[in-house]
Amino acid sequence: MTAIVDLLPYLSPVGAVANVTGGVSIGLANQTGVTEIPSFTGIAGTATLTITPTFNGCVGIPITVDYTINPLPTISAVPNQVQCAG
Repeated sequence: MTAIVDLLPYLSPVGAVANVTGGVSIGLANQTGVTEIPSFTGIAGTATLTITPTFNGCVGIPITVDYTINPLPTISAVPNQVQCAG
């Protein structure tokens, strides 16, 4: 799961919300009227999110943010090892 990203510090005036689009390729469904990007089960890859503020029916200037989710590391098993005493 990804962490919640709070958008409130970037939204002005008080009461503004945002629409977030462009994250489908990393597992983030489009969001409408939100104040945070919710936690989601990510898919490894990179997406360019567009965050568009809105307030009382007025649409603000959108910003874009590149969002990268790295793949989980993999560990390969090694065969049993024999070590010399000493």
